[in-house]
Amino acid sequence: MIKGAVKQSFSFTEIESELKAKYFYDPVNKENKAILQLKDRIKTLLTGNAKYDEKANNKSIRIYPILLVTELALSTPTVNFILNKWFRKAIMDDTFLKTKLVQIRDLVIVDMNTLIEYSEKFEKNNALFEKTIIEYYASVAERKVRPLKGVPFDPNFIKSVMRKSFIPFGDFLQEKIKITAPDIFKEFGREILPD
Repeated sequence: MIKGAVKQSFSFTEIESELKAKYFYDPVNKENKAILQLKDRIKTLLTGNAKYDEKANNKSIRIYPILLVTELALSTPTVNFILNKWFRKAIMDDTFLKTKLVQIRDLVIVDMNTLIEYSEKFEKNNALFEKTIIEYYASVAERKVRPLKGVPFDPNFIKSVMRKSFIPFGDFLQEKIKITAPDIFKEFGREILPD
């Protein structure tokens, strides 16, 4: 978890440093954290050294790196964008992995709340999770923003496109798929508030 004092500092430099120590590399303990661990697992898989999945075809596999988090602060706009930049740099800095870019998708942060809320939908339709991840990639893809031909420059349009590219996955899902409370929540509610 990110320390309260760092959050309250309102200093991007301090927050970024804390995020890197928690999710990229811890310089104090000299250990790789989530993003670099993901990179290492991807390399293990693509080099054919994954003992947990020896039948995986490392030539045709597509990798959708997902960072599952419990800290809701990581589900705020731009955090996925920033962590994905670090992930992409780690991939590009690896001589082997940078030759496999077509197989490695961008990093997506999924918070535990979102996973629980949509668990029934994903269980009922196995392809839905992958489909929404792919749609999310398309929605937040970096692209040049140009005004339409003959339309005057509008800074509000530019801001709206930028905001859309920073949307967290959970917010994207809420716009895309309407849900009701999962049965697990309904069961819990019945236990607390019996008829």
